[in-house]
Amino acid sequence: MRRGHARTLDVAHWPKKDPVSLDEDSHWELLHQCLTDTDLPLDLRGAGAILLLFGQHLTRIAALTTHAVTTLGENTFLTLDLTPSPCPDPWPDC
Repeated sequence: MRRGHARTLDVAHWPKKDPVSLDEDSHWELLHQCLTDTDLPLDLRGAGAILLLFGQHLTRIAALTTHAVTTLGENTFLTLDLTPSPCPDPWPDC
Protein backbone atom coordinates (compact mmCIF):
# COMPACT_ATOMS: atom_id res chain seq x y z
CA MET A 1 0.00 0.00 0.00
CA ARG A 2 2.87 2.37 0.77
CA ARG A 3 4.20 1.89 -2.75
CA GLY A 4 0.84 2.37 -4.41
CA HIS A 5 0.25 -1.27 -5.40
CA ALA A 6 -2.77 -1.78 -3.17
CA ARG A 7 -5.60 0.27 -1.83
CA THR A 8 -6.71 0.77 1.76
CA LEU A 9 -8.38 -2.27 3.26
CA ASP A 10 -10.90 -1.84 6.04
CA VAL A 11 -11.40 -4.89 8.24
CA ALA A 12 -14.43 -4.99 10.49
CA HIS A 13 -13.68 -5.35 14.19
CA TRP A 14 -15.73 -7.98 16.00
CA PRO A 15 -15.88 -6.99 19.66
CA LYS A 16 -15.40 -9.71 22.22
CA LYS A 17 -18.45 -10.81 24.11
CA ASP A 18 -18.58 -10.11 27.80
CA PRO A 19 -17.15 -13.08 29.70
CA VAL A 20 -19.62 -15.26 31.49
CA SER A 21 -18.65 -16.21 35.01
CA LEU A 22 -19.88 -18.90 37.33
CA ASP A 23 -21.54 -18.18 40.62
CA GLU A 24 -19.65 -19.52 43.63
CA ASP A 25 -21.92 -22.53 44.17
CA SER A 26 -21.55 -23.65 40.55
CA HIS A 27 -17.78 -23.20 40.79
CA TRP A 28 -17.54 -25.54 43.78
CA GLU A 29 -19.96 -28.05 42.26
CA LEU A 30 -17.82 -28.26 39.10
CA LEU A 31 -14.65 -28.62 41.15
CA HIS A 32 -16.23 -31.40 43.19
CA GLN A 33 -17.24 -33.14 39.96
CA CYS A 34 -13.67 -32.84 38.62
CA LEU A 35 -12.29 -34.37 41.80
CA THR A 36 -14.80 -37.18 42.23
CA ASP A 37 -16.56 -38.15 38.97
CA THR A 38 -14.72 -41.25 37.77
CA ASP A 39 -16.97 -41.41 34.67
CA LEU A 40 -15.09 -38.39 33.26
CA PRO A 41 -11.69 -38.95 31.60
CA LEU A 42 -8.81 -38.27 33.98
CA ASP A 43 -7.19 -35.65 31.70
CA LEU A 44 -10.47 -33.70 31.58
CA ARG A 45 -10.83 -33.92 35.36
CA GLY A 46 -7.26 -32.73 35.89
CA ALA A 47 -7.56 -29.83 33.45
CA GLY A 48 -10.86 -28.77 35.00
CA ALA A 49 -9.42 -28.86 38.51
CA ILE A 50 -6.38 -26.78 37.47
CA LEU A 51 -8.66 -24.29 35.73
CA LEU A 52 -10.95 -23.98 38.75
CA LEU A 53 -8.28 -24.05 41.47
CA PHE A 54 -5.52 -22.00 39.85
CA GLY A 55 -7.39 -19.99 37.18
CA GLN A 56 -5.06 -21.04 34.38
CA HIS A 57 -5.93 -20.59 30.70
CA LEU A 58 -6.66 -23.81 28.85
CA THR A 59 -3.78 -23.26 26.42
CA ARG A 60 -1.38 -23.13 29.35
CA ILE A 61 -2.93 -26.23 30.92
CA ALA A 62 -2.64 -28.11 27.62
CA ALA A 63 1.09 -27.29 27.50
CA LEU A 64 1.79 -28.77 30.94
CA THR A 65 3.93 -31.89 31.15
CA THR A 66 4.26 -34.47 33.88
CA HIS A 67 7.37 -32.59 35.06
CA ALA A 68 5.05 -29.84 36.33
CA VAL A 69 3.90 -32.15 39.14
CA THR A 70 6.38 -32.97 41.90
CA THR A 71 6.16 -34.54 45.32
CA LEU A 72 8.14 -33.86 48.45
CA GLY A 73 7.27 -36.22 51.25
CA GLU A 74 3.49 -36.36 51.40
CA ASN A 75 3.07 -32.98 49.69
CA THR A 76 2.31 -32.55 45.99
CA PHE A 77 3.24 -29.41 44.06
CA LEU A 78 2.22 -28.04 40.67
CA THR A 79 4.69 -25.75 38.93
CA LEU A 80 2.84 -23.38 36.62
CA ASP A 81 5.64 -20.87 36.16
CA LEU A 82 8.83 -21.01 38.17
CA THR A 83 7.47 -21.43 41.69
CA PRO A 84 5.85 -24.72 42.75
CA SER A 85 2.38 -24.25 44.24
CA PRO A 86 1.12 -26.75 46.82
CA CYS A 87 -1.84 -28.81 45.68
CA PRO A 88 -4.72 -29.10 48.13
CA ASP A 89 -5.19 -32.35 49.98
CA PRO A 90 -7.87 -34.67 48.58
CA TRP A 91 -11.39 -34.18 49.87
CA PRO A 92 -12.48 -36.80 52.41
CA ASP A 93 -15.03 -38.38 50.02
CA CYS A 94 -12.58 -38.67 47.07
